[in-house]
Amino acid sequence: MTRNHEQLFVSWFCLKKDVISGIEDNGGLEKYFTKEDFEELFPYRNEKGEAEFKLYEYEHLLEAAKGYPLFANDGSDEINRREIAAFLANIAQETTGGWDTAPDGRYAWGLYFLQEVTIPSACYINRNNPVY
Repeated sequence: MTRNHEQLFVSWFCLKKDVISGIEDNGGLEKYFTKEDFEELFPYRNEKGEAEFKLYEYEHLLEAAKGYPLFANDGSDEINRREIAAFLANIAQETTGGWDTAPDGRYAWGLYFLQEVTIPSACYINRNNPVY
């Protein structure tokens, strides 16, 4: 099924009103954004799954979010969803491998690249690179 990812990023969190109720807060992000959501939004991540290092995985995102306890955990449900949507839109745009006529659309290709396309030496997973 093809989804309009561009519209999804803008509206999914803001319009989804049936967000988990009565379940313990798991640090903000996990409350609003499930592994299934992650899989749906980023189906081509990690160079379509062929990358040597699987940098972009849901579990890694949750672990990183623990370092920012107020992320998606410091406002109303709507504000928290908007914060997550803005964050995901930004990381998707910065790492996209999509183009206007790409399968499933440009925005389905977020989290594709593991390095800057314009600066190949700026690899995000290079432990020796002091910039990252």
